[in-house]
Amino acid sequence: MNGKEGDTMELQTLLSPRQEEKESVESKKEDINSSEEIRNYTLWKNAAIFISCASIIFTTVFGLTFFVTSQIAKSPAAFGFAFAAVLDSFTSAIVLWRFAGIERNDSDFSEREQEKERRACIAIAICFILSSFAIASKAVYTLAVNGTPRKQYLMEILSIASLLFLIFLVGVKCLIAHKVHSRAMRTDAFNSLAGAAMTLGMIASDVVCEKNHKICYLDSATAILIAIALFSYGIL
Repeated sequence: MNGKEGDTMELQTLLSPRQEEKESVESKKEDINSSEEIRNYTLWKNAAIFISCASIIFTTVFGLTFFVTSQIAKSPAAFGFAFAAVLDSFTSAIVLWRFAGIERNDSDFSEREQEKERRACIAIAICFILSSFAIASKAVYTLAVNGTPRKQYLMEILSIASLLFLIFLVGVKCLIAHKVHSRAMRTDAFNSLAGAAMTLGMIASDVVCEKNHKICYLDSATAILIAIALFSYGIL
């Protein structure tokens, strides 16, 4: 019996270093994976901050410009886009706040991230609902007074430029939202998509209205549809 016990103890002694070595290797792998996760999160978090800053600058410039041209051209869709562009800058600022000031390696990271995500989504939803009422009111008023949009070449150039930029923003924001699992960023992408749809509606309205002045209501119809979409998404 003593011989067997001695053999067992000797075997355990031989296996112990191997077990410790195995545990050490697994621990190192976990540390490496954790470091990679932190690095990836930091990379995409910085991308979210950068694209939010770029969105704030460009959409504010486009929005103010379209506010002026919408009054000159009497275009509710242009007014709607201007309002949506300003809204986009607000929602991008909210997303910027959402990602600023938190690090993946913070002890309370999960709780803070969830709370900031929740508040950001609520704030963006409120912006959507308010914006939808403003856009719809302007469009309905234009239809009531039978306002026909005036052709403005400057607005056409701005529409094409903003359409291309907004499509780029939608793609980048959706990619970042997927990488960081952020509903707030995904909602901001939807807002940029609404702006792109509004711009496309303005371009289509100019083409159609130039050929047939009887169907110039397409401009207002586009604005109303976008307002309904924003309100619905804000409620959801």
